[in-house]
Order: sequence, then structure tokens, then C-alpha cells
Amino acid sequence: MHLSWPNWELATRAEWLRQASQLLANRDPASELHLVTDLATVLLRFGSAEGWTEAAKIPTHDIAVRDRLTVARGLGNVAHCTLVWGRYGTARATLAAAVDLASTYEYLRLSTGLEAMGLHLDYLEGSWDGLRQRAAALVSAGRTLPQPVPGALQIVEV
Repeated sequence: MHLSWPNWELATRAEWLRQASQLLANRDPASELHLVTDLATVLLRFGSAEGWTEAAKIPTHDIAVRDRLTVARGLGNVAHCTLVWGRYGTARATLAAAVDLASTYEYLRLSTGLEAMGLHLDYLEGSWDGLRQRAAALVSAGRTLPQPVPGALQIVEV
């Protein structure tokens, strides 16, 4: 997991994202969606059940071309948070939706992180048959996650 943001409390993070959402309301649907995914991530990551309401706003069907990466990233973040909350069935379903988008549209960096998260979920659920080999295959494929740009705000968990 990589979080690159100031060391703020949950309330501060959520308030900034809410203010941004209000400023963009009814102006730019792509930016609104991006903020919804970030708000869901922040709230769930820091233990607020309010994040489930925001996560439910992330579309899973009929996604505009411009929104596909945002949705795939958002679903990946929600899947990770769901995994941390111990809701493995929901995590598996959300992860599957994120993987489908990321692989369909060849978002390699995201696909790699999602695949690794799937291995983690398998481990947590006790699905250990072949896990070592699948993990080794991911590593030997040479697909690694590039480092983020220094100083860039990234709320990407996968």
C-alpha cells in the first residue's frame, strides 16, 4: 500500500475532500467521480463506516471511457479497504470488478497491484493451494510497481 499525503487526521482529510466535492458539484462529472473514489478510500481507510455510502456511488456498469481508470482505481482501493475490514466476500467481488476493468483496458500498473492484492486475499482466506507458485510467477514476470512521482498527491492503495 502506498499513501503519499500529508499526515492529517481523518476529519481533516474528509473535510478537504468534501469541500472539493462541493466546489465541483454539477460542473465536472469526471472530477466529481475522482473525488468520490478518494473520499470513499479515505473514510474506509481510517475506519469510518460512512465510507461505504461513498463507495456505493462508484459505478460498476456503463462507465464512460474517461472514467474507466478512476473507477478501476477506486474499486481497487475499496477492495483493499474491504479486505482490511475483514469483509472478504465483498473484497473478492469488488476486487473482481476492479481486475476486470484494469485488465480489459490494460492498466498494467493497477493490474499488477490488484493481482498482488488477490494473492493477499487468497492467503487471508486460507486458499493456499498453489499460492506460492502464483506469487512466484507474479514476481518472475518482472511486473513491478513503478515508484510515484515525488511530491505528487496519490491516494492509491493498490
